[in-house]
Amino acid sequence: MLGWWAGSGYGLFLSTIFPTLEIALALVPVLIIPFFILAGFFVNQDSIPIWLIEFEYLSVFKWLFQSLAIVIKLF
Repeated sequence: MLGWWAGSGYGLFLSTIFPTLEIALALVPVLIIPFFILAGFFVNQDSIPIWLIEFEYLSVFKWLFQSLAIVIKLF
């Protein structure tokens, strides 16, 4: 449920920024992939350079990934 809310909010935010659908379809993957990388899906969070750590906390996917890891660990 948290992932749905975060994804919907991110999608609504990006839809307000881009004026046309074509521009949004071209640029949204460029914006989402760095957030996936900084979230820890592809790269270990300990190996992220120091100058990118601030951007790591902006990633909605980081918080989703960590909350899912905590829930799975509890069960």
